[in-house]
Order: sequence, then structure tokens, then C-alpha cells
Amino acid sequence: MKIVRNKQTKVAVYLFEDNDVVELGELLRGPGVSASDISSDDYEIAVGPAPAQWAGRALAYDSGWTVVDQELLDVELAHQMQEQQSQAEANAAKLVNRRLSIRQTIVQRAEQERLKYITPGYGKAMVYTAKHEEAKRLASDAAPSAADYPLLAAEVGITASDLAGVGQSVLNTAGAWLAVAAQIEKNEKVLLVALDNAVTLEEVDGVDVNAGWPAAS
Repeated sequence: MKIVRNKQTKVAVYLFEDNDVVELGELLRGPGVSASDISSDDYEIAVGPAPAQWAGRALAYDSGWTVVDQELLDVELAHQMQEQQSQAEANAAKLVNRRLSIRQTIVQRAEQERLKYITPGYGKAMVYTAKHEEAKRLASDAAPSAADYPLLAAEVGITASDLAGVGQSVLNTAGAWLAVAAQIEKNEKVLLVALDNAVTLEEVDGVDVNAGWPAAS
């Protein structure tokens, strides 16, 4: 470390890294510092190790570090601890907010993937459910009547030429949808678990919300 200290008392006023450019003449210039009250008349630059604890004007360096103002050192350490705690709290809040944001993104993405295969709307979902129920009943009906299967009968001549063909088409579609829905559900859960297991902000940001979704057919 580069130690700016008083020539007489050896009390250190500034610390700089070894590779920092520091100029001491009529005033002191260094990274983030321009001090007109520090000049080469009374101060010098020494080289030594970093102290275990630091507060300007609280320590002296002369072949080793000694405390010259314990009260000043205690005040500075308390201030540093308060700053560290505030920063830790801010980082924790940022992590929580980022996690919530990415969680929402994953859930929304899963729904977007589902909507690639189904028509949105509560009413339409009820129709699909009722139609599927009709198709399942039809599959075991030895003597079906179109009147008993109004939703399937409405598609005769459109989806298939007869009631049995419509029912089979509905069952095939439902089976294909369940397979895709299972893939979407699994990937959503995988991403959410990865997010929950992420500890740092970097790990949270590293959860790839675009990975693993089934390719649309």
C-alpha cells in the first residue's frame, strides 16, 4: 500500500493501492482525492502493508501500524459497519425484487406456450372439456345416438364424416395436448426450482427463462 503520513508523527491520513498514481507536492493528488491541506512540506509517501482496520488520522505507520486515536477508529468502524449493513439490506431487497420479476416472467412464458396450442377464454375451455367428455363416453357407447353427443355431432361432416371419427379426432387432439402440456408444466417447474435455488443476484440472472420449452409443431 502507498501510505500518506505525517513526517513527524507518522500518522497516516490516506491509503492508496500500490498501482495508484499518487502525487504529493504543493497538494496531494490521487484517485478520488485532491487535498490542498496535504503537501510535501509536512507529509510523505511510505510503502507498507494494509492495516487490519482503517480510519484516516487514527493510525500511525512506522515499520508497523499503531493506533493513535481509538475513539476516532471506533467511530469510523461503526460507520463502516452501518454502511455495510445498509448495502447488504439494499442487495437483499434487490435480490427479492429480481427473483419476483423473473418468476412472473417464467409463469407468463408458460402460459404463452400453452396458448400456442389452445384457444384462450373460459367459455372455450368449457366447450373443450365438455367435448372431451362426450368423446370419452362415445368410445364405450355400443349404440350411440347423435342426440346424446351434441358437440361432437356439430362437427360431423367438418372434422370427420361420422360421429365416431369426430370422437376419435377429439381424443387424439386431447392426447397430443396433454403431452405438450406436461412438457410445459415440467419446464415451468424446473425453471422455478432453479430460481428458488439461486442464492446470488448473478445466479438469479443466470436462470434462462427461454430454455427448455417445447418446439411448436
